[in-house]
Amino acid sequence: SGQRYTEADMRKHLADIIFGVYSFGLTDQVIIEERVEQHDELTQLSPFGLTDVRVISYLDEPVLAMLRGPTRDSDGKANLHQGAIGVGVDLVQGRTLNGVWHEDLVEQHPDSGHTIRGLEIPYWQEIMLLSVRCKELVSLDYIGVDIVLDSRLGPLMLEINARPGLNI
Repeated sequence: SGQRYTEADMRKHLADIIFGVYSFGLTDQVIIEERVEQHDELTQLSPFGLTDVRVISYLDEPVLAMLRGPTRDSDGKANLHQGAIGVGVDLVQGRTLNGVWHEDLVEQHPDSGHTIRGLEIPYWQEIMLLSVRCKELVSLDYIGVDIVLDSRLGPLMLEINARPGLNI
C-alpha cells in the first residue's frame, strides 16, 4: 500500500508472523526477500501495489490465467477477496480481457481509470514457461502459480497454490 514502517513496526510484524498470528496458532517462519520493483506496464494499470499473474495448470498445461491488480480497497494487495481487481488473460496472446471487481464487470481500473482490456502483458511466453516448470517443484496435477513482473529481473514466481480458487 506504500505505507512506511519504522524498525519497531517491522520487528512487531515479524514477531507476529513467527508466533502464528496470521496462521491460527501454527508455527511459522519468516523469509525476508529482495523487494520486487513492479514492471512499468503493470504500474500504469494498478499503481497501488504489486500486480501479479495467476496461471492455473492442470496436468502440465496452463488452462486459465488472470491478472490480479491491487486497489485502494485491497490496501495494495492482489487478493480478490480483499478488493483487488481480477482481469482475464488470453492464454495464447497474453492480452487482458474483461475485468471483475467486487463481482461487477468493469472496463477500467477503479482507482487509476486505466482501460483494462487489450493490455499486452510483458514476458508472456516466459510467464507460460515458468508456470509450467513450477509443476516440477510439486507433485500435484492441479496448481495455481502466482507470478510477478520485476522491472529488472522480469517474471518471478511468487508462490505455488495447491488449491487455487476458480474465481478466474
